[in-house]
Amino acid sequence: MKNIPQNQDSPYITEERALIRQAFNEYLVRGGMPEYLIYQDEEIIRRNYEDIITRDIFLRKIVNRFDFSVSKQLVNDKKAYICDNAFIMNISTRVGIDNGWLLENLIAERLKAESGIFYYAGKRECDFITMKNRQIGLVCQVSWELIDLNRKREFDGLVEAMNHVGLKTGRILTYDQEEERKVEDKTIHITPVWKWLLENRS
Repeated sequence: MKNIPQNQDSPYITEERALIRQAFNEYLVRGGMPEYLIYQDEEIIRRNYEDIITRDIFLRKIVNRFDFSVSKQLVNDKKAYICDNAFIMNISTRVGIDNGWLLENLIAERLKAESGIFYYAGKRECDFITMKNRQIGLVCQVSWELIDLNRKREFDGLVEAMNHVGLKTGRILTYDQEEERKVEDKTIHITPVWKWLLENRS
């Protein structure tokens, strides 16, 4: 929509990287509904919410807790996500909406469009496990920023979930951190969400 030139080298070219991050920042806060982004009219958000969300989409955005037993998935607690971040910013009455929540919601909706998604809760927690055609695809945590305060929690939850489903590779999606870590016999990729979205665009 922004007509930003983009190729595989763009994340490594300073000027193009800055344009991509600027566009991502807008997408994170304002969502991705074209009509709203073009006309800048909040009434479009309210109308879509009333006409679509309350009747249909919201009912299909309960995310199940992961379990190899389908019957247990159905009775365990669910987590709800909103289909576009624009609704959070313009309609939600939630107090203390933060960037981390916006990031997690955005990723939930992107993953939901491509596969079945679940959250993991054992001794520790992990934000997302994806499944497509009965195969585990991705085990992933979401964190705006990895710092000393949260690093152990994020890694421990991810590794526990990876052990549970038998994967050797996991991912932590952040706002702008990037590195690769080895934990035990596992590889953890830490990736900026905006870069991950470009690499996994359909």
